[in-house]
Amino acid sequence: MLYSIVVKTAGASGHPVTIERNWLEGGSVGTYYLKGSTYVTAQNNTLINRTTGTAVVYVKNDDNSKFGNDIFRNNWIVVGKDATGLNIGGDSDDSGGCVFDVNEYRFEGLAHFGSVKGATGITTLAGLKAAWDSYGDGHNEEASWDVPWQMGLDFANINQATTATTLSNITVPTVTTLTGYAAPDNTGIAAIKAKTDNLPADPASNTQVNTRLAAGAYTAPDNASIGSILADTDELQTKLANMIEAQGNNWRFKAGALASTFLVDMADVQDAAPDDSLCTTVLACFHFGISGKTWTIKKTDGSTKTTKTVTTDANTGVIVGVS
Repeated sequence: MLYSIVVKTAGASGHPVTIERNWLEGGSVGTYYLKGSTYVTAQNNTLINRTTGTAVVYVKNDDNSKFGNDIFRNNWIVVGKDATGLNIGGDSDDSGGCVFDVNEYRFEGLAHFGSVKGATGITTLAGLKAAWDSYGDGHNEEASWDVPWQMGLDFANINQATTATTLSNITVPTVTTLTGYAAPDNTGIAAIKAKTDNLPADPASNTQVNTRLAAGAYTAPDNASIGSILADTDELQTKLANMIEAQGNNWRFKAGALASTFLVDMADVQDAAPDDSLCTTVLACFHFGISGKTWTIKKTDGSTKTTKTVTTDANTGVIVGVS
């Protein structure tokens, strides 16, 4: 197969042809061939070619019928081995008006951009833009981008090499200073080695180190309780750090540290709270009933928390005492 797709004299002004959302791959000459086509828009396509000597996008005239007013944008071009991304004819093939932009070029191995309107061997995006600009085609490929090269090595086929390859013009920098590097403590290492050299060859059978506590006399630690204690102390440390701060030689509560004390929901503490507590006082203000001399203090759900006996003024009836 020479090409994956060939587009020949397809559209006209006011009647463009659109090729979009296709996966086009392969072709021994090219993948996408505009053969003297006009008013063709190719967008949102994936074009792939990893065949040596090919071009993913191939644009030429057709029996002196020039291509022109074609649009190639928002496409993903994958070029492998030593293939090229573009092979676009010069002014003798082009009647003008072509727009190539907002494309992503991904290169593998020795692949590169290729040739555009007489400029050949283009290896950089800047060179590609210059090739378009030099022929007065506006600002083609201004918003396109490319994936960085892989150092010129054909990684896909390096394991298939049958002859030796020489890499030249490679400069290896000399590292003189490593930031953050600490040299090993060779003196300390030597001291440790001197100690370990004095250990017996078989410590397990040496009578000086072969005594141990009898299994029956050993009591395993209560790891569950230890873990619980550790969790409590960790929580205490965290809460203290969030509540207090140093002020000179003294300690004080942080701003807002006591706010939660006054935002407690009475429903959460009313059952355990004693009668003479702040909780009962709050309930007495908002949840109560007075019948005769009995002041019934209620829980938030309406049930009775406790009762108190009130003493009233004989003349005014105002409560003057609670017991």
